[in-house]
Amino acid sequence: MLINNASKKVSTLAIAALISGFVSAQQVHVVDDQPGPGVNFTSLQAAHDAAAPGDILLVKSGTYQGLTVSKGITVTADKGALVNVSAAFFGIGVVVSNIPSGQSVVLREIHIKNEDLSLFSSQAFTILNCNGSVLLDHCSATGLATQSALNLLNSNHVAVSWCSFLGGSGLNASPIGISSDGAAAASVKASRLAAYDTTFQGGKGGNGLDLKPASSGGNGLEVTTTGASQLFASGCTFIGGAPGTGIGSPISGVGLFSQIAAFSATAYASTFSGSQGTQLAGPFTNIAGPTRSMEVTSPVREGALVTATVQCGPADLVYLFYAENADLMNLVGVLGPLQLELATMNTLPPPMPIACSGSALVRFDAPQLSASTLGRTFYAQPVFRSTTDGILLIGTAASVTILDSSL
Repeated sequence: MLINNASKKVSTLAIAALISGFVSAQQVHVVDDQPGPGVNFTSLQAAHDAAAPGDILLVKSGTYQGLTVSKGITVTADKGALVNVSAAFFGIGVVVSNIPSGQSVVLREIHIKNEDLSLFSSQAFTILNCNGSVLLDHCSATGLATQSALNLLNSNHVAVSWCSFLGGSGLNASPIGISSDGAAAASVKASRLAAYDTTFQGGKGGNGLDLKPASSGGNGLEVTTTGASQLFASGCTFIGGAPGTGIGSPISGVGLFSQIAAFSATAYASTFSGSQGTQLAGPFTNIAGPTRSMEVTSPVREGALVTATVQCGPADLVYLFYAENADLMNLVGVLGPLQLELATMNTLPPPMPIACSGSALVRFDAPQLSASTLGRTFYAQPVFRSTTDGILLIGTAASVTILDSSL
């Protein structure tokens, strides 16, 4: 189903009115690992340090050293760019820490590349002590040397959409050492995570050697420490890592694992596999259903076409919402958390709801930005109301960055 005719096309003027009403101008800092015309920085960290909250780091193709984010900014690959962050010896990967309430971080199309010799590198993505919201959108990472690809600690407003996380492989046995288990793809501690259309796969267990046994695979996602944690997953895949080869009784990891009673999980249209699909001490609600999701093109220049690809149930009514800021809150009687700040939340201008069966494309032209604004990131999320199975589901959290046409 294509929603782009004259009667249903999204009003560019209405979107422009929303953006012109935003209170703060955002600056865009162009980052390229090769210096040249129009390039502001060759280092992600230098660009971050120069940015103000609300600014955008527009990153060109290249490989960059690690980044620590301590303010609410957007870090996005440019359209078609491949952006790798390399965690070299003792490298940090990407760390997001101490984001204050009211600020939002977006990382989009950022991929962590662990160097082959980085045996002591930390977790690829680490998010800790954040009161503000953090969204990883179309990102990927592979841990290395028994390290997780995603590590959450004391952060209650975290979402991942269209991402892929692979835990680091365990160490193989050697003449002077034993093998070790593979790492979990994601480690969650005293945090709240909403995950959409994302794969979590545990790392492979280390191989044995002679009389030294092989080790087991890592878990897809695990909660292994005290402190209340929550997970909502929609359209996600959780896979326990494969065991190593050799003697002993190594097993595959668990798709979703927790020994903590204070961890609660709700999943919709998600799959779990491994030695066990799930092994949980706390409450778990697993709801089957068809894929319901949304994927939005970003970044886009003024006047360029923005496309939202919506996957629906057999007979859904879909509402599309957007907001200036992100949040994470649960609503009574609705499946899934709302990622949008209520104070700046609006529906897209075409007639709502959109009747959708199977899929729909919603297209609109990105509006012109004000003269003082080079870029603006906002947030979008669909709400699905099924006319067949009664589901009322808040779907994929998405980010959309609009850039000045001169960039």
